[in-house]
Amino acid sequence: MIIAIMLAALLLSWMRNAKDINNAFDELCENTKCRYHDVRFYDVAFEHGPFSDPHHAKELRHEIRETYSKEDMKIGTRWTMVYAFSGTLLVLVGLNGIAMMLGAWSLKARALGGCCCCLLGLLNFVSIIVTAVCRFNTIGNLAAISLTPSKYSGEPFEFDKHGRRLEGGLSEEHTFKGDAKVILVSWIAQILLCCSHCCVMGYIQKPHVKRTDAYDTLNPKLSHDDEGSEEKSLVATPGENKDSALTARYY
Repeated sequence: MIIAIMLAALLLSWMRNAKDINNAFDELCENTKCRYHDVRFYDVAFEHGPFSDPHHAKELRHEIRETYSKEDMKIGTRWTMVYAFSGTLLVLVGLNGIAMMLGAWSLKARALGGCCCCLLGLLNFVSIIVTAVCRFNTIGNLAAISLTPSKYSGEPFEFDKHGRRLEGGLSEEHTFKGDAKVILVSWIAQILLCCSHCCVMGYIQKPHVKRTDAYDTLNPKLSHDDEGSEEKSLVATPGENKDSALTARYY
């Protein structure tokens, strides 16, 4: 629960940073002639590098041009969506954990937490798949080796005197390579969370085996003999009436 809330806070702060960058770029496009006004700038800002591995970046860029359409390239990494989806989900997982803790004193809280646990487990599995696709596809791999700054500095964006290169707006405190590591850590944590929900919670909530059933399973011969002896004890011996036999059996 605590880990989920901490990861949620981290991802939501990255989401806020990505939204600030996108809003600043949209504001620039409203005030000037902007060629790519229909993109989420954070998701495509890594494109021109520099890159930690230029040779591998060249191969990935060639593969992107061969595989993806122009519309797909405009969508970019979709990491903004990953931050929002995974961060919001982990907040709900943390709140559900609090509800399960309160369930020790409240039956309603325990029932609500148990029902939501199943739904959140399913959504967590979906989030794992979505995050893996956005992080490990070709565009995501290119962004993961990009040293382009990805931290919003608070300053407005502006074009250079030639009107081609974008300047300002980004701080070198964060890079896309570091952002990729944040996504990877949260992805691994979500996998562990999914395993704990499916395996550990399932084991904890399994029905308890009755003692008599366990005894019969481990000692089938003895239990059969006990049944036979019980039947025999209910049968009156010669010279003994049925009522006295029942009395001897139960008292």
